[in-house]
Amino acid sequence: MSDIENKLSNFLCHRDFYYKMACLNIVSDINTMVRSYGENIVNILSKHYNFDPVEAVNILYDSSITIKQDREKEVSREKEVSREASVESSPVQSSVSTPSTKQKFVLPWNGNADANCCQGLKNNYGLFTQCSNPKHGETQFCKQCVASIAKNGDEHPCGTVKERLAVGLYEYKDPKGKKVVHYTQYMKKFSITKQQVIELANHLNINIDDSHFAPPVTRRGRPSKKNTIVLDSDEDTDKRPIGRPKKITSAEPTPEDIISDILASPKPYSHKLSIHTPLHLHDHPFSLHQRIPTSPTSPTSP
Repeated sequence: MSDIENKLSNFLCHRDFYYKMACLNIVSDINTMVRSYGENIVNILSKHYNFDPVEAVNILYDSSITIKQDREKEVSREKEVSREASVESSPVQSSVSTPSTKQKFVLPWNGNADANCCQGLKNNYGLFTQCSNPKHGETQFCKQCVASIAKNGDEHPCGTVKERLAVGLYEYKDPKGKKVVHYTQYMKKFSITKQQVIELANHLNINIDDSHFAPPVTRRGRPSKKNTIVLDSDEDTDKRPIGRPKKITSAEPTPEDIISDILASPKPYSHKLSIHTPLHLHDHPFSLHQRIPTSPTSPTSP
């Protein structure tokens, strides 16, 4: 195993060596190509402008070296000057603090529009406030709003300031029918206090309406169901009974009832009809038997 390890280590060492040599050869070849290309350019220009190409090549290489050195000196000098300036200005910056003008959150719609800004609305988490970007050209909207209007069929997807001013603070709906989110919900979502809103509004000289801080009254649960009774006429004041009406049955027996009664009786049902003869045949009466059918197909005669 030791011989194999030695051979492997020698192979790795030789491989690294050959790799470095190949890289050096490539770099030297590139330098040679660049040098020859530059000399060819100098020779062509020397023939056209009548100057010594050898002297020009020497000046070119010497100037490149001096230019590189001068550039390094200038960079180091600039770094030193910037370091000194930062050291001198650090105590002044620490003593003076300027308030930041960037808003950390969105203020509610105050009912006043800025004529210098875009006349479109921004969703802003459902608050639908005015877009603060500058106008683009002669249009009343910014670049982003112009692009969104073009994509939405010449209609602003969130609406315009003019449409927002035409209704109340929380009565506006966008073209898709979406309502304005109350500002108290926005404050609760981002953990913003009333004091923070007032301070930012005072800094920007904006008046905030008190209705933005009053949470809306909402009812929980399902609405109660009210049973309404529809009357056929104004004179009918009786309430209709709930449910399906009862089935009215007639007192007359049906053929099925008669057949079931006959089959259920123990003796056959018969009825005698007496026909009286004239007076001279009164002593010899005779009777006819009438048979009542038990089914629709049975014969009526005996």
